[in-house]
Amino acid sequence: MRLQRLTDGGSALFDQAFALYEDAFPYAERRDKAETLRALKKDQYRFCALTEEGELIGIMLFWVIGKMLFLEHFAIRKNLRGKGYGSAALALLKEMGLPIILEIEPPEEDYQIKRYDFYKRNGFVMTPHHHVQAKYHLGDVDLVLKILSYPDPVSHEEYDDFYSFLMREVSIK
Repeated sequence: MRLQRLTDGGSALFDQAFALYEDAFPYAERRDKAETLRALKKDQYRFCALTEEGELIGIMLFWVIGKMLFLEHFAIRKNLRGKGYGSAALALLKEMGLPIILEIEPPEEDYQIKRYDFYKRNGFVMTPHHHVQAKYHLGDVDLVLKILSYPDPVSHEEYDDFYSFLMREVSIK
């Protein structure tokens, strides 16, 4: 599997990856296409397609924040889930050698618990920090999420730096 960075919205692969992004995440948890194209211009942002033999397997959209990666969005195509691609994709990200932080919904419903268990199996730990997702649209309501990190919990200071970055660079203004 290959992690391929897409730097503009002008390819068939970008169109496929963006369609998966829209399908995998509810409106309140993702940016629209215009905002995505704006984010692509930022050096710290990585909109990556996971491919194998030219076929789109999934997406990993992340930010490089100093000495940390923020895995903002991650999805495997529905028909390929449960086949090891998710763990393989996370292994590619781990190979970059930086701590990883990500957001998930509180594990309350079955599908949320399943997602949390997947990340636990892949070495992620839940942190105690209260977290509200950066807003992707003007007027969005607060969405309280949980923070997971790999390989260790993030300290309060690291979390504060991360959240400041979110408000400065990710949140819609």
